[in-house]
Amino acid sequence: MTFKLVLILDRTQWQNTNILMISLAWKKRAIPLYWKILTHKGASNLTEQKAVIRPVIRLLKGQKIIITADREFHSIFLSHWLKKYQTLDVYFVFRQKKSTMIKRGKKYCNLSELKVNVGEAKLLLNQKITKILKVKTYNLLVYKKH
Repeated sequence: MTFKLVLILDRTQWQNTNILMISLAWKKRAIPLYWKILTHKGASNLTEQKAVIRPVIRLLKGQKIIITADREFHSIFLSHWLKKYQTLDVYFVFRQKKSTMIKRGKKYCNLSELKVNVGEAKLLLNQKITKILKVKTYNLLVYKKH
């Protein structure tokens, strides 16, 4: 039987310890599955993120996985890397910064420039995100909170 598992990628600073972790969202709780103590302060990099995600994908092979993360993990390179796991039923939802560039017609614009009313959600399919040439398209849900 295949379940849909929601995973949360996050980083926290606990006293002097910087921890990158991936947790299972379960009944309004986050159960840590795998973590890495970072040797530096601040945000994690792509290599560290892959090192935390890869073992969990192997562990949960055969399950439908949705990885969620906040704006710290907005990297298009992380998205590009995870896209290759879609054949294994691994999907992702990452919150993007307002300054993220998307291609609208022949021009690029920031997400903040999109016309969306407060409380409205707009689904944009197959969007080219960032000006990096080798990057493919992604589906983008835009929601304006206030």
